[in-house]
Amino acid sequence: MAAALPASAQSLIRDTEIEAIIDEWSAPTLTAMGLEPSEIEILLVNDESLNAFATRGRIMGLNTGLILQTKTPNQLLGVIAHEAGHIKNRHTLRDGAQNAGMQPMIMTMALGALAALAGAPDAGAALLASSQYFGTLGALRYMQSQEGEADITGARALERAGESGRGLVEFFENFRSQEVFSDARRFPYFRSHPLSSQRISALRGPVERASHYGNTDSEERIAQHALVLAKIHGFMDHPNNTLRLYPSSDTSLPARYARAIAWYKDGQTAKALEGVDALLAEQPENPYLWELKGQIIFEEGRPAEALDAHKKAVELMPEAPLLRINY
Repeated sequence: MAAALPASAQSLIRDTEIEAIIDEWSAPTLTAMGLEPSEIEILLVNDESLNAFATRGRIMGLNTGLILQTKTPNQLLGVIAHEAGHIKNRHTLRDGAQNAGMQPMIMTMALGALAALAGAPDAGAALLASSQYFGTLGALRYMQSQEGEADITGARALERAGESGRGLVEFFENFRSQEVFSDARRFPYFRSHPLSSQRISALRGPVERASHYGNTDSEERIAQHALVLAKIHGFMDHPNNTLRLYPSSDTSLPARYARAIAWYKDGQTAKALEGVDALLAEQPENPYLWELKGQIIFEEGRPAEALDAHKKAVELMPEAPLLRINY
C-alpha cells in the first residue's frame, strides 16, 4: 500500500490488491446498472471517519473508516451500489441540494422584507430569522429524495447482478441511531446521506421481495473482505493497535498479513520479512506478497536487494501499473 501524491491528494491511498478485490466485486453490479466498470474510478481515501461520496467524472470515494465499519462483503458492495446509483442518476456533488436549499431561503427572506416594509417589523424579523431554517429543510428534502432514488437504483442493480440487497439494508440498520443525533454528532456519511426510518423501510420492502435476497457471501469473498480489513488496519493503525487486534494466537492468513505489516511499520524488519516469507512459502505465486517484501526491503535502505522481489511481483502480474512503478 502506498500513499498517493502529497498536497491536495495526500489523503488518497493506492493498493493494487484492495483495488482489484473491490473492482472484481463491483463490476457485475455496475454493468447491471448500465455503467461501464472501466469508466468508474473508485478511490480509497485514508480517513478514519465513516464516509463515501460520488462526484463528477464518474468518481467514487470510499473512506477506509467506512470500509472498516462493514461487517460483511455484501454490506460493502451495497454501499458501492448506492454510490453508483448517485452516479447513474447524476446526483454527483449534490449541486441540486444547494439550489433546493437556496430557493425557500430566498423566498422566506423576501417575504420577511415585504412584511417589514408593510409595517409589520416583528413578523418580518421572524421570517428573516427563520430563512436559514427553511433553506436547510428544503436542501434536506432534496437530499432525502436523492438518497431514496440511489437506494432503489442500487438495489435493482444488485438484483440484476444476482447479488442480495440485504447488505445495504443491514448497513443502514447498523447506524439507525444516527437518525436522532444532531448534525454535529452524526458520522459525515449520514450528514450528506440523510438517514430515516422511512427511508430504510422504503428500501427493505423491494429488497426482501427480490429473488436473490437470500444469497449469501461466498467463502472466497468473506476471506477477501477479511484481508482488506487486515491490510487497512496494518497500514493505517498504530502497530501496537494492529498487534492487539491480530494477536499471535490468530493464525489466519489476514492476521499474519496484518502482523507482518505492523512489524514492518514498527521498524522490526527482520521479523516482518520472516512473516512475509512464511506467507510466501504458502503462496509463492502471490504478487502482492512479493510487492510487500520488496517494499519492506526498499524502505530499509536496501534498494538493490529489493529489485528481485519487485521484479517477481511484476512477472506475476504484469498488467498492474503500481507494481511496475515500484519496480
